[in-house]
Amino acid sequence: MANYRLSILERYDAVLDNPIPGIFAQLDEAWPGSKFILTIRPIEKWLESSRRAGFNQAYATPKAGSVRDFQRVLLFGCSIFNENRYRWVYKTHHALVSKYFEGEKAGQLLTLDFGGGDGWEKLCPFLGYPVPDVPFPHANPRSKQMELNFAQKGLVGLLVKAGVDYRFLRRTGRKLFRR
Repeated sequence: MANYRLSILERYDAVLDNPIPGIFAQLDEAWPGSKFILTIRPIEKWLESSRRAGFNQAYATPKAGSVRDFQRVLLFGCSIFNENRYRWVYKTHHALVSKYFEGEKAGQLLTLDFGGGDGWEKLCPFLGYPVPDVPFPHANPRSKQMELNFAQKGLVGLLVKAGVDYRFLRRTGRKLFRR
């Protein structure tokens, strides 16, 4: 039996992103009563975002056998973007999460559609916090994302193939290219 009582959860209140979607049920068993948030948006918008995401571009294909390659195959069944596969994974994941959190577990799941207007009014009560008197932040809109030039794509591609985490590169790149 695997141990999903991850040590990182001893120090932090939340985890997100890969590989969490692939192990949500195991985390719930390891951490009974935990709360889960499923963010949704129309599938066509999600597919377009996935198609355009830097980590799904040819220059960022993960090195075979790397942790990123393993995570992508674990979650999507492929190392590179495949629209049909991503569509199936999106629908299947949402159905699995919804089914898992039916009945007595229903109070552990919150489904949010930020693009549809969900924000503090749904999130805060679910987490047991008061609604703040500030607008809900909407970060990372597509219009403000940085587009890499040919040389930058080449550099990112080399680093990704060497096993460097793309998210680290993205954060570092934003700092460097703002100067």
